[in-house]
Amino acid sequence: MSEKSNFEQNMTELQDVVKQLEEGALPLNEAVERFQQGADIVKKCQKELQEAELKVEKITNAAGEE
Repeated sequence: MSEKSNFEQNMTELQDVVKQLEEGALPLNEAVERFQQGADIVKKCQKELQEAELKVEKITNAAGEE
């Protein structure tokens, strides 16, 4: 699997946003926009992590029943 998953792509993008914000070189309006983008990315990642957690839970429950 050479292609990154959506989660990995989102994490890379989030790292870029954080780096830009930490550098402090963005104008205020642009910094606020990037912050909002980062918050949206975090929501997407949290959703993907919750879905993965549910899948793992189902697998472990199924394995325990066998």
